[in-house]
Amino acid sequence: MFKALLRTRFQSYLNYMSGGKRNKKGAKKRGILYIVLYAYLAICFAVLIGAFFNAVAEPFHKAGLDWLYFAFYGMMSFAIMFILSIFMTQAQMYDAKDNELLLSMPVPPSYILGSRIVALVLENLAYSLVVAVPALYVWLRTVSMDAGSIVAFAVISLLMPFFVFAITGVFSYLLHLVLSRFRNKTIFGVLFAVAFLGLYFYFYTRINTYVQMLAASGQAVADSIAYYARPVYWMGEAMASGNIKYMIFVLLIFVGVFALVYAFLSATFIRSATTKRGAAKVKYKRREMRVSSAKAALMGKEMRKLLSSTTYLLNAGMGLLLLVIGSVYLLIKRSDVKIMLEQLPGIEDLVFPIGALLIAFMISLSLIAPPSISLEGRSIWIPKSMPVKASTVLMAKADIQILLTLPVGLLAWCALVYVVESTPLMMAISAAFIVVFSVFEAVMGVAVNLRFPKLDWINEAQVVKQGASVTICMFGSMLLIIIPAVLYGVFLIDKVEIWLAMTVFTGILAAGAAAIIAYLRSDKAALRFYNL
Repeated sequence: MFKALLRTRFQSYLNYMSGGKRNKKGAKKRGILYIVLYAYLAICFAVLIGAFFNAVAEPFHKAGLDWLYFAFYGMMSFAIMFILSIFMTQAQMYDAKDNELLLSMPVPPSYILGSRIVALVLENLAYSLVVAVPALYVWLRTVSMDAGSIVAFAVISLLMPFFVFAITGVFSYLLHLVLSRFRNKTIFGVLFAVAFLGLYFYFYTRINTYVQMLAASGQAVADSIAYYARPVYWMGEAMASGNIKYMIFVLLIFVGVFALVYAFLSATFIRSATTKRGAAKVKYKRREMRVSSAKAALMGKEMRKLLSSTTYLLNAGMGLLLLVIGSVYLLIKRSDVKIMLEQLPGIEDLVFPIGALLIAFMISLSLIAPPSISLEGRSIWIPKSMPVKASTVLMAKADIQILLTLPVGLLAWCALVYVVESTPLMMAISAAFIVVFSVFEAVMGVAVNLRFPKLDWINEAQVVKQGASVTICMFGSMLLIIIPAVLYGVFLIDKVEIWLAMTVFTGILAAGAAAIIAYLRSDKAALRFYNL
């Protein structure tokens, strides 16, 4: 039974990686494409992490602080696994769509819990490799390691995901308790994640400063860690020198914490996964009935869906949030930005078009429409059975993205106009470009999702974060912005005026948007929608 649950868990993962059961044709090719994309992202992160280790490896070794290098490896690995898995742990453990179904079957709850723990631990292990591989490579190239150190490094790295799961499991349980008591837990979850991301970006922007501080004052940092965080010192020393005693201490901590948390989660899993804790009850108030059009009602439904899902809102709204933050930054730091631009002679005519492309890039990260059809899930029969045209349902999903992205995009454009000087013609063309790009992104997202739907998902993260349509739209939009910019910069910058190039590009996007809208309103799209 446990093997069947575990197999089902991984099969579900492979299904959404390859397009799902409904799209068996070409599933192997899509699976290979996903593997290539994820491998590319992993390599990019590994290179960045390797640059950090490369900067501190030699100074630490010369100072006799080999253990501090591996202590930082352990702390960085823990942090990445924790950040990337805490919300997934909460969703898989307590908000999974099949919780009540599985618990109603003659399946031991310990098997359900165990299968999910194994899947999450293996996911953490994959995240840890992104840190372990560059850290090990840099150290072997810079210094060396004996057999005992390599064994300690391998054993600690393999067991650390269990310890990380234990910590994320406790935090996920507490997060579940807190969110379950909020009437609108979506907003709370988004604020929590935004605060997390704010701290991440703050530390990321100061990473060079921290690296220099570590290289210059490694001994002081080492003394603090060795005194206040003794287990971290044991971990670093075990991997640096192959100290068996310290390795056993670390493993006992990992295994002991995991065992305690597993026992706690086993005792509370059924109650936590099935109890619907009471938020504040809504008191009925008599109001006049409001009548709206079918399109307005459908757009209201899409908006409520967006606002009711933390995962959906956070991933779809990140581009909008960054645009707002960027606009406010431009308005506040106008003088600093102008001084910075004055130090870059020769690009005066390109600053405004580049700014417009950056706004479009942020809009492309606002993936509201691409997962909208898939999020209907097994309730897709409801919109299909409504007495409205399929085109009305499909366009409502696109219109809600336009309604949210276009005003924010134009707000960013206004901030750009306020800070950067440009000609009236260029300002008008860039505004038209932002409008057309917003419409194109929205209708393209619906069309791609209609072609690659994923309706048999277990939790929303499968379609919102890693669904085929979301991936295609995100990377496709990036290429749509980057490739024309590169082609113009390499081949046309001395031959074609920038305003003319922007006009032609905007016209191509407008034609593409019109063609997609015509398709979504056609009988062919309606037939595909009704056959989902």
